[in-house]
Amino acid sequence: MHDFKRELRAIRDRLAKQGVSIQDWAAAADVSHTTLWRILERGQTPSVSTYQTLICAEKKFAPMQK
Repeated sequence: MHDFKRELRAIRDRLAKQGVSIQDWAAAADVSHTTLWRILERGQTPSVSTYQTLICAEKKFAPMQK
């Protein structure tokens, strides 16, 4: 049931290793920073569309491949 929280926190950790802030991730996903914070820290359940958008936004920060 809380797999979404585990997955989003894993993405947050991967992005942090790349130097991407939570604010940048939220902006890339077109989600408010407050909403993302509530999901990550308070365990608020995201809508399906918000969850999918946050998952897809990680790809925007993927290192460029040669």
